Amino acid sequence: MKPLEISQEEAKKSKGIYLDVRRNDERSNGHINNDLHIPTKELEDRYDELPKNKLIITYCGGGSRSLYSALFLQAKGYKAKSLIGGYRSYKSE
Repeated sequence: MKPLEISQEEAKKSKGIYLDVRRNDERSNGHINNDLHIPTKELEDRYDELPKNKLIITYCGGGSRSLYSALFLQAKGYKAKSLIGGYRSYKSE
């Protein structure tokens, strides 16, 4: 596990906020309940919509966009980690 990543088990314990960074059309395949949604391409313009006092757990389909998004958010001063395996892994559990 990389320092930017968080396991599903750790994510559930953390009480963080899930952030779906997938495209709008990908959400029709499902998403994590009570998550927020800001596609990766919009994150640079919309990151200030996120609370700075909570852990932001980014996720996408498989993990690459969420890793980029977590790194971007950390650079902006947020506590952020990427969910290992993305939504596919979450859905299969």
